[in-house]
Amino acid sequence: MVHPDARRQGHGSALWQDLLTAARHAGARGLHTDVPDPDPADRDWAARRGFTVHAHRFASQLDLTRFDPAAFEPQRQAAQAQGVTFTDLRGTDLNSADEATLDRYLNFVADRLIETPDLAGHPRWPLSQVREILRLDHDPRPDWLVLAVGPDGEWLGTTAMIRFRSLPFAYNELTALHPQARGAAWRCP
Repeated sequence: MVHPDARRQGHGSALWQDLLTAARHAGARGLHTDVPDPDPADRDWAARRGFTVHAHRFASQLDLTRFDPAAFEPQRQAAQAQGVTFTDLRGTDLNSADEATLDRYLNFVADRLIETPDLAGHPRWPLSQVREILRLDHDPRPDWLVLAVGPDGEWLGTTAMIRFRSLPFAYNELTALHPQARGAAWRCP
């Protein structure tokens, strides 16, 4: 990033060249960058340097002061009619590394992460890294780790939210379904 007052003076090009040199020296085989979705100039900058789109992300937010969950009631009822229940990890000791439910949950999330477009093809994350993204060691919220459970007790999917104490919002870290729960078998109207 270059301050707007310092642009078009070669500073960005010099930074780019330093970055390429450092990356090659470190043995990097490639680079990834994130550019803001609504800014064509940033996308053009990346394209001129040979970057291609790998994943498309966009900023989205839900104003909970205006959200009406009643609009989703038919889907919730259809899922329940199929025997799906929704629960969370309250009652689980999130600081206990040998807790069976927590271990199962961390593995479930680790498996789902590498099924996302962003992480497809990447190595499976170690459970310590999953614990970190879920903030289990410094801001655990077991009530924000929600599971969809099938009639036979199988875990169908999860939504994992985290909060940033300095900001007045929650962040949806992951919402994902097990591959066997995707599609017609658990489809809601």
